Amino acid sequence: MLPLCIGILGYGEVGSSLARYLLHNKAVLAERTNCIIDIKKIYSRTTKKIIDSGVPASLIADSWQAVVNDSSISCIVELMGGTDTALECISTSLRLGKNVVTANKAVLAEHGASIWNIARKHSACIGFEASCGGGVPIIRAITDGLIANKITSIIAVLNGSCNFILSEMDQKNIPFDTALDTATQLGMVEADPALDIEGKDAAHKIAIMCSLAYNSRIDFSTLQQKGISEVENIDMQLGKKLGYRIKLIAAGIDLGNELCIWVHPAFLPHTHPLASIDGPYNAISVHGSMVGNTLYSGRGAGGRATASAIVADLISIANGSTKQNFNSTVQWADLNTYSRQGDMKQFTCAVYLRLFVEDELGVLAKIAAILADNNISIARVLQEDSPHSSSTDGNAHYGNSGYATLIVITHLTQWGNIERSKQGIEALTQVQSPIAMYPIIEQIQD
Repeated sequence: MLPLCIGILGYGEVGSSLARYLLHNKAVLAERTNCIIDIKKIYSRTTKKIIDSGVPASLIADSWQAVVNDSSISCIVELMGGTDTALECISTSLRLGKNVVTANKAVLAEHGASIWNIARKHSACIGFEASCGGGVPIIRAITDGLIANKITSIIAVLNGSCNFILSEMDQKNIPFDTALDTATQLGMVEADPALDIEGKDAAHKIAIMCSLAYNSRIDFSTLQQKGISEVENIDMQLGKKLGYRIKLIAAGIDLGNELCIWVHPAFLPHTHPLASIDGPYNAISVHGSMVGNTLYSGRGAGGRATASAIVADLISIANGSTKQNFNSTVQWADLNTYSRQGDMKQFTCAVYLRLFVEDELGVLAKIAAILADNNISIARVLQEDSPHSSSTDGNAHYGNSGYATLIVITHLTQWGNIERSKQGIEALTQVQSPIAMYPIIEQIQD
């Protein structure tokens, strides 16, 4: 049997799920994997929570330093969240030659190169499957299963909280604030939900995946991100009529001369495999040069799903496969340089525009002229009566009486062209600002 003595830092939903599983399934796990995982110490800022869960008092530590410095522990599981203390815990553990397993996407996205460099210098390694997709084994897919492929794109739904909120808006025809309240009551978002709904959580995850997929350091500070707080129900419903659904998309695309990495709400055709992903689920579509389109889906958050990925990392550390992969491959950020990194301006797609315009002759011609000046051609135009201020469908912006709702679908164009056009269109006196813009993402054809 291969023994692995671990210390757990953090006892929230994930930490407690991991401890319960390991304490009650040690024999079953050993039978399946030939590994015995022993919890030696657990630290939480709130000791009472550990005691109330029935963990033996002998396992409870009074500081994270007491866990990291315990000579009987060879692997630290960091589940504390945040960045500053977590980074200190991880770095200290690695410098002591201890291996680390973490679900902390923020630390890895913002400090990955330095962390891997410390690990390499001290003959340690890091397991981080749980950081990007919860229970979805996307890191193993990128670093192992797809190793024969040149990856050309990653298009993903990476935040379960946002996906739940958008699903509620879509299916129940309710506004964003109501759906957010529901998610909060169900414990699916934090007390301060900004990390989820403004796109930063998804941005951390796509940065990690792109670093591995494209053998590159990613400058997280320049990664363009827009969340779902401005998504309006009217666009949900108009999109459905046109055959689309809105999802918060995280994308990393190899344009040949640069990487195009961004997070933004987008329209997906109903036929796109990511369009049917509802509720708190994640899904990642990866296109490889040999295999074509591949799809990985499952629960992207939650105690049990995330603990599943952590246990898999612990087994891989125990049997040596994590360290072997770390030492024998070159995907890691500390071994690579920064690639030229672009944003949505270089992304080519069709675009959905929704405008409230004065219902009079000549308005569409002015809009079409502005689009044409920016090398954009129109594929489709629809007009509907505009809701006004007495409407109760929860939209933040309504057309006034005498306005019409104009929907424009463009042919393929660069997003930068659309951004320039938006400024000109919103300057028209016949257009009520702001206008809504969403990229339309089609499935790559093999």
